[in-house]
Amino acid sequence: MNMDISLKRIVAYILDIILITMFVTILTNIKIINPHLKAYNENYQIYNELNEAYKNDEITTEEYKEKMIHINYELSKSNIVTASLTIGAFIIYFGILQKILGGVTFGKNIMKIRLVSQDEKPLGTVNYLLRTIILNNIILRVLLISGVFFLNEKTYYDYTAIISFIESTIESILFAMIILRKDHRGLHDILSHTKVIEKDA
Repeated sequence: MNMDISLKRIVAYILDIILITMFVTILTNIKIINPHLKAYNENYQIYNELNEAYKNDEITTEEYKEKMIHINYELSKSNIVTASLTIGAFIIYFGILQKILGGVTFGKNIMKIRLVSQDEKPLGTVNYLLRTIILNNIILRVLLISGVFFLNEKTYYDYTAIISFIESTIESILFAMIILRKDHRGLHDILSHTKVIEKDA
């Protein structure tokens, strides 16, 4: 199948995210690694029950929002280990392992593409890490984790909405650039001086 390289990039990234998610999920379901596992499962059950109650008109909109603000905060607190492991996995996988493998990840290998330098200079660890930080919104993820420790429930609820909006906007811009630009380079490629090519190119 003759697939456009921009589509190959997106499919490769999705495959990589699935792999990372599976790995992090396995780790976070080990109690010794994630002491907040029980609390998270309990909070998630309350979250689902709250949505069900609102859907069935058992509580008012005001009650729903008030309780949702609280449960969102509790969920985030009990999800700190998972969020932290996810950040670590992104950095190790995209920033370090990809460099060791010469610009290839599991997804890129499947789609027969690889990451190379835009200006023919050797790619250093800084290039890979910078690209990873931008592509995976690492700074925003760190800010979300930090907010749990410094903000009250109501402020944190609004804070997460703002962070999520910014994250979605950045992701949309990155993928739009990959699809619409002739060189298929996203902002993360431009700032890290990288490009993605066919493996046999």
